[in-house]
Amino acid sequence: MDRSQGLYSEIAHHRSSNRTVFRGHLFSSRNALQLADHPNAEARVSRFGLERLTVANVRSTGHDVAVSEVSHTTVIVPLSGRLISSASSAEVQAHTGGILVFPPNRRQTRVVPDGASPFDAITILVPQSEIREALLRVDASPRDLNRLNDVPVWLDGEALPEVRGLRSLATLLHGEICRGGPAIQSQGTRRAWARLLVDKLSEVLEQAMGAQTQASVDVSASNMHVDRALCYIRAHLDSIASVADVSDACGVSSRTLELAFRQAIGITPHQAITEIRLDAARRRLIDPESEQSVTEIAMSCGILHLGRFSRNYRLRFGELPSATRNGHARGVGHEVDELIE
Repeated sequence: MDRSQGLYSEIAHHRSSNRTVFRGHLFSSRNALQLADHPNAEARVSRFGLERLTVANVRSTGHDVAVSEVSHTTVIVPLSGRLISSASSAEVQAHTGGILVFPPNRRQTRVVPDGASPFDAITILVPQSEIREALLRVDASPRDLNRLNDVPVWLDGEALPEVRGLRSLATLLHGEICRGGPAIQSQGTRRAWARLLVDKLSEVLEQAMGAQTQASVDVSASNMHVDRALCYIRAHLDSIASVADVSDACGVSSRTLELAFRQAIGITPHQAITEIRLDAARRRLIDPESEQSVTEIAMSCGILHLGRFSRNYRLRFGELPSATRNGHARGVGHEVDELIE
């Protein structure tokens, strides 16, 4: 199985005969992946940063994986093979010809190759805040916005022409990344690609919700605790000192909140705070109008341990905070990276 080419950076290579190599993780936490029985079993994960979005390529001879994602909607575009995933007591299957959309959740996934050809898929992680803003631009109803947290949904390109459009756009972008072509090299074109992807995804979701292709699901007490906690975390990033601050604000014990997070999305409240802070920092780092330094941005997101911030940021986004800032701002300081060099 060939390595991803062009501008993709490999972050994980799983092989049955050798120790797995990790250079980062795609989702909120490192995932437990088990390769399927195969003479030359392997799985490769590569990613490319596109403003606040992440575009990834997953190629595998077959595997099972447990995934946890706290702050991004995940869009999977199968190119070869099929995928079976279960989350919130619902099971969905995906194959070539459509797209699979997951809200932030915990899920168990199996990928299956297509005969001799490996499973191959484009995966796009989009911050939910970006999708909400795009839906608001087209006057989506509050009910539609709330349904972003519904169960995962498989959207067939035969049923919705908007799905075919998103598949074509994702496939075209994937090709440009693999080639390292000029259409994806500059900051301006990357920003345009990101905006186009978010708008197209929002259009697909709006049509899907209007056609009632998403099933509603009863919200458990755990999900309500988690939703309330995530809203509080996003609104008080700069002042939260501990998980106890969040649990107190939600009116539950720290133990209850931790159990709710583990049950609903498979990570701890502390991990959720870290991931949301990283995402907020990246949003501010790529803001060309911001005159804040990397350190000032980190502090404004409630991040006090700057060396750990740089390490976690590089694992999540594939580059140091200063590299992100260098590409998007003029004359600001990058002193935070010096703390870990």
